[in-house]
Amino acid sequence: MSCIARSPHQLTFAFEQRWAAGREWRLPPGRELFYDDGSFSVDIIKPKLGKPFVVEHHYAHTWPSSVLAVGLWCGSELVGVANFGNPANEAVIPHWTGYGPRDGLELNRFTLLPSVGYGGESWFIRRAMAVVHQSRSIKAVISYADPVQRRSVHGEIIAPGHIGTIYQASGAVFCGRGAERVKWLAPNGTIVDGRALSKISTQECGHDYAERYLVGLCGEERRFGEDPRDYLARVAPLFKRFKHKGCLVYLLPMDRVVRRELRRRHPSLPYPKGEVLERAA
Repeated sequence: MSCIARSPHQLTFAFEQRWAAGREWRLPPGRELFYDDGSFSVDIIKPKLGKPFVVEHHYAHTWPSSVLAVGLWCGSELVGVANFGNPANEAVIPHWTGYGPRDGLELNRFTLLPSVGYGGESWFIRRAMAVVHQSRSIKAVISYADPVQRRSVHGEIIAPGHIGTIYQASGAVFCGRGAERVKWLAPNGTIVDGRALSKISTQECGHDYAERYLVGLCGEERRFGEDPRDYLARVAPLFKRFKHKGCLVYLLPMDRVVRRELRRRHPSLPYPKGEVLERAA
C-alpha cells in the first residue's frame, strides 16, 4: 500500500508500504522505480499458491474469502498477490454501489514484496483488475483502507494503518467511511471482529471457529454449560475496547459507464490524506 507520512516539521511525503514476513517496509520515492522489462507477468493463481504467500507476508497473516487470486510473477518467483473474495455479507455491494450482491467483489488482500520497484503497486493493480474483468462478470470491486495503527503490548506494530493511496492513484471512487464500531483489541494487537462476537453470542453458523479464534487470543475457554453471553462478559476485561471510526471505503469500477454511475451515487469527496491516520487507544 502507499501512504503519507509526516516529518517532525509536518511536511508530508509519500512512501509505499510493503510487507515481508509480516514486517513493514517503507519504500521512499527515491527508491529505484518499477520498470517492466518483460520479466514481470500477471495471471490467475490457485489458492494453494496465494494463501501461503499472503499468510507469510501480509501483516494480518490470514487468508480471507477467495473467489479469484491474481499473482505477480518476476520470472518464476511469486512477488505479489491480489486476492478478490466475497464481502462479509450480501448487503455490502448493494449498499455502496446500488447493484446486486453478485455484481461486485472485495479486494481483501493486496501484498507486494519490497523487492518490486517503487510504483509497482499501480502497475500490478491495473493488470489484476483487467484479469478480474476478463474472467468475472461484475461491475465493481470494493476495498477498504484501515487508517488505525495497532500495536502489541510490547510496542510491535501489528497493523501499520494506511489511507489507500494505491486506490487513489488508480482513480477509485472514494465513498467515505464505513460504520463506526466499538471493537475489541487483544494484547497482541489483533482486532476481534464484532461479527465473530455475535456468532459466539447467538451460537449461529461459524461460532465454533470464532470461539477457537477468541480462545487463541485470550487463553480462556468457555466452561462446560456456560452461557455464551456470560463467557463473553467474563473474557471482555482481557481485551481493550476502542471506538473505530470506520475504514475508508473505495470502489474500483470495471468500465466508464459504471464509473459515471458510481460518481453520481457518491458525489466527489476529497481523497483522505495523512490527517486520518490514528492509533488504537
